[in-house]
Amino acid sequence: MKTKNIDKISSGIPGFDEISDGGFIRNSIISVSGDVGSGKTIFGMQFIYKGAAEFEENGMYICFEEPKKIMYRSMLKFGWNIKALEDTQKITFLEYPPHEVDIFFEQEETLLNLIDKFGVSRIVIDPVSVMGMHFQDDASRKAGLMKFADKLRQWGCTAILLSGTHDQSVDITRSIEALADASIRLYNPLIEGRRTRGIEVVELRGSAHSQIVHQMIIGAKGIEIDPHSVLEISE
Repeated sequence: MKTKNIDKISSGIPGFDEISDGGFIRNSIISVSGDVGSGKTIFGMQFIYKGAAEFEENGMYICFEEPKKIMYRSMLKFGWNIKALEDTQKITFLEYPPHEVDIFFEQEETLLNLIDKFGVSRIVIDPVSVMGMHFQDDASRKAGLMKFADKLRQWGCTAILLSGTHDQSVDITRSIEALADASIRLYNPLIEGRRTRGIEVVELRGSAHSQIVHQMIIGAKGIEIDPHSVLEISE
């Protein structure tokens, strides 16, 4: 059950809406962080795919690392035909190699035109940590990310920003978490010799969300969360 008088949208991820008090607040910024292999990209793509396929909410996926062809092929294992939704203009996939991050910042008007043209209401940026390369130092990076977050809010979309938790991106992740309306962390700890995935809603403003780490499974249909589970991990 979601908090009354707050407009929320479904994540499209079974179990997540239960632990987040009804899903994500519409037109909010959500930080999703985690280590390599924790499921960040799948989380982001499931949010986009389910929005377009089931909720009539067109999506845009902005990727700085994995090529579109590889992404589309990888997602077929979950039964997600991203190419078909792109062909019907329900999903827009934009590729920016890391060395072209400057071009991304120069194309705001182009992005806004695409959002308007295709009726985009969901956006994922994967990974937002690459955007840190655009800035010369910590001070300019923090100021630049704050300015970008302000612009992102003006786009009128619900946006998920994916980032890592390794040494090179942890400062950017923290900066994004401070600017976001919600903070989600994904875990993949080694427990008794086996990698086990978990998810935690660290913050979701205005929502009575879960306060524990839940077990997260990546199965044949994508990510599923057991809202009644508790994953004991040590940070």
